[in-house]
Amino acid sequence: PGEEVQDSEDEMTVREAEKSFRNHFALPDSEKLVATFFGFFHRVLPLYGKLYVGSTRLCFRSFMPGNWTKLVVPFKDIMDVDKERGFRFGYSGMVVVIRGHEEIFFEFSSQDLRDDCTVTLLRSLDSLEPFQESVLLTEDEKRDAEAAAAENLLLQEARQGDRGGVEFQLPRGIDQPDNDSPAISFDDPAASVLNFKPEESLRITCLTIGSRGDVQPYIALCKGLLAEGHRPKIASHAEFGDWVRSHGIDFAPVEGNPAELMALCVDHGMFTPSFLYETNQKFWPFVRGLLRTAWAACQDSDLLIESPSAMAGIHIAEALG
Repeated sequence: PGEEVQDSEDEMTVREAEKSFRNHFALPDSEKLVATFFGFFHRVLPLYGKLYVGSTRLCFRSFMPGNWTKLVVPFKDIMDVDKERGFRFGYSGMVVVIRGHEEIFFEFSSQDLRDDCTVTLLRSLDSLEPFQESVLLTEDEKRDAEAAAAENLLLQEARQGDRGGVEFQLPRGIDQPDNDSPAISFDDPAASVLNFKPEESLRITCLTIGSRGDVQPYIALCKGLLAEGHRPKIASHAEFGDWVRSHGIDFAPVEGNPAELMALCVDHGMFTPSFLYETNQKFWPFVRGLLRTAWAACQDSDLLIESPSAMAGIHIAEALG
């Protein structure tokens, strides 16, 4: 669905298209538009839209009615781009491997279109030198840094002025460490996540729905959790149960068959009258079954990790306290 959608950017000049591109994704003036492609961004459901290959970023904007999904991936976070077979007959796929994140999958209506997008993206990645993003600042970033430095200087002067020559002294013994309290250890200062390990073994449930590719990252995660002494469990569709258990990981089934819903979108199009009719018959029973079985699968969990597509995780976590 959606190949017939017309995009107003098609008839723009290069300058107008670049301005529209930056406005869509709130990008700085230094970002240039290299090429655009129409295709599908695969999550639980395939979202038809437009891919934008910029000078330093890969972007996607959904054209689905009622869906405003936007995606921005800096080139510095892209590790690799590979060609894959499409999920549907006659379609060709492209996988983007992202550092510290699950892979994202795009699908195109023809192999030539997929190949063109893949080659364009790889060339853009090769042309971007490694230090360009991490060391050199754009004009906008320089102005932001100068403004932040000026603001910090004003705050420092204001604090010194408010002291009135009075020096503050810390209470006696405050600089002496408390031997009874555990020391706080930090990872690499460049890292954005601190490494605090729980002292006890946790019962961890990973809740996800979708395809085999949605479950696979959780198998790798659970293997790491098992190595740390935790008790992980994956809650997903029953058809993945034997596969998950073969890795020594506990499994709990949840209802629902997203493949049926994906087929519904392909056969009827998104938000067409026939789609809405079929959805009312099939989708709500799917959601009710998912919520009921997900609640049962997550009982007695100390920690819940959820894929956004599962929808129920935040509500289950609140109910479990």
